Amino acid sequence: MNTFRVSSSESFDKKKYPVLITIVFFLITAYISFFHHGFWTIFDQDGLFYLSAGRQIIVGVGENVSLLNAGPAGPVLFASLESVLKDGLFSIKIISLLSGTGIVFFSYMVFKNIFSTKIALVGQLFIAFNPWLGILSTSPLNDLLPIFMSILSFYFITKKDIKLTDIIFSASILGIAFMFRAQPIVFLFAIIVFLIILEKKPRFKIFAVTLLIVFFVLCCSPMLLYNYTVHDKMIDSNSNYYVAVHSKYYTQEWKDFLLDNMDKDANAIFSNPDLFSKNYFYNMFYGQPSNLFGFDNKVSASLIPVIPIIGAIPVLGGLIYSLKIPASKKTLITVISTAVITTVLVFLLGSFQDHFFAIIIMPLIVLGLQNIQKLDKKFLLLIIMAVIFSILMSMVPMSSYKHFLYLWIFLAPLCSIFFISLIPKLFLKIQNTKLSSTKFLENQKSSKVAISVIISLILLANLGYSYVTIEVITTGNSVDIILENLKSPFSDKINPNKSDLNNIVTILENQPDIENSYVMANYIFFADIANAKWIAVHFQEGPEGDSIDNYITRENWKDWEIFLSNINSKPMDRHYLNHVIPDYLIYNPKLFHHESLKVLTDPTNSEIPENFELLYKSPYSGITAYKINHNG
Repeated sequence: MNTFRVSSSESFDKKKYPVLITIVFFLITAYISFFHHGFWTIFDQDGLFYLSAGRQIIVGVGENVSLLNAGPAGPVLFASLESVLKDGLFSIKIISLLSGTGIVFFSYMVFKNIFSTKIALVGQLFIAFNPWLGILSTSPLNDLLPIFMSILSFYFITKKDIKLTDIIFSASILGIAFMFRAQPIVFLFAIIVFLIILEKKPRFKIFAVTLLIVFFVLCCSPMLLYNYTVHDKMIDSNSNYYVAVHSKYYTQEWKDFLLDNMDKDANAIFSNPDLFSKNYFYNMFYGQPSNLFGFDNKVSASLIPVIPIIGAIPVLGGLIYSLKIPASKKTLITVISTAVITTVLVFLLGSFQDHFFAIIIMPLIVLGLQNIQKLDKKFLLLIIMAVIFSILMSMVPMSSYKHFLYLWIFLAPLCSIFFISLIPKLFLKIQNTKLSSTKFLENQKSSKVAISVIISLILLANLGYSYVTIEVITTGNSVDIILENLKSPFSDKINPNKSDLNNIVTILENQPDIENSYVMANYIFFADIANAKWIAVHFQEGPEGDSIDNYITRENWKDWEIFLSNINSKPMDRHYLNHVIPDYLIYNPKLFHHESLKVLTDPTNSEIPENFELLYKSPYSGITAYKINHNG
């Protein structure tokens, strides 16, 4: 009787931990979101852009809206909530906060359906302490809700006994998620492949796949119908701009062709097969792993962003262990022969610098195929998703950590397996196997302590990284200043970002007829908060050396530069119906801006037109705000 009580209590305690982790995540991110990151920042630009697009759609002028990399569901949801809550920032933050919290909880549920409780729990911790998940959960952006829904779809598919109702729920969730972002299609394809190889009767497989596709299409049909009715095409997204701007290999002719087709031919990226294939394999074998594990920089989606490349070790170690590869002569021959063949192909057809990761991953793929029958079918679902993700997403150059958060449903359990299963076995194997039982238990205990310490250090490092990153986002201060401020935590701190925002918005709000005036700036929030209209610019458009007057009238801009500005402005002007010029200009200097425009940081410079009236010059940064007097 006592034994039953103890085991029941232990079981109850284990069930409490995932809920506790979820609640703590929610409380901390909610506090940061509403009391520390409670205003629009440069980091939140996309969220405000989508909110502005949603406002335009729900008032009935969606035909002039263009969303190159997203569906209309997010913008419409944001604008609809804003109309109820009367606060756009709060509305989007609520969605981000609940989505991030849902990711933390349901990632555990997915892991628990596949792995042991311990692996699931540590995997959940790696998710909860992922710096970018925490940061995005406090930010008004359009990224986390489709990620949450994608993970939720896997919860139904990884259940012990999959029923047709689970297929319907999963398909419906992915169909809705697809209206926000295109990436959930990866999860749909993964589930289709998983159902085909599942040990079920052929009749069940056919029926299940059919149901999956039908309900997916039904649930994303509002977007398809809207796009067809308003824009005469079912999918109104286009990767041409992203490919043109971020691809490593290009010609100016190909780049111009892609940019000229941003709103026309979505297949323009295939117009040059040679360049497409070069970029595709570069993205697959260097671009993706580089941005995932931080080969070139520290802004990555790695397990340990502070030292990102180290994050590759637990992922690869956990994958090797999970594949259950036997230590045999056959394995050694397979590894050596595959690595040699891949190396030869890399040097013959590509370059070592661009494709060296193929030499690492190809032997693992071959060994995985050889041992595929040993794998748990549900774990195989995660592997299939990761493979399909790499195959499909290599068509575009993924440079943001946000793109890789979908993969963490696969990466987190691998890291957990590395620390919970692989390291203890290696630790004990290194020890003398002829130890007494007492000594053996002591070594087991010490290995657990060591692993707990390592995991705790990783989580603490991620907390520190999160803190510094959020401070950079919200204040605009450098990392050195933020670290210096830690020495006097209770002293008053200046927040340059918030101060500049408040000062410029106050000035604009007091200008006559501001609601009908246009503000030219590289960020939307100055204009939006002041209830003005906005002309989006990057301060790179037009020829270098052109006059400021020609720049603000867009006199010598290329057609695609004007189009890109129009579809990012407020209100959006997809069809170039409004030939506007700015009434105000806010210049926030960046290194990549045209040199001829950098004089705007110095109001006394003689090259600034005489009709530019200085309204504000930041005491903290180079931001300047001008009123453009058109009548004298």
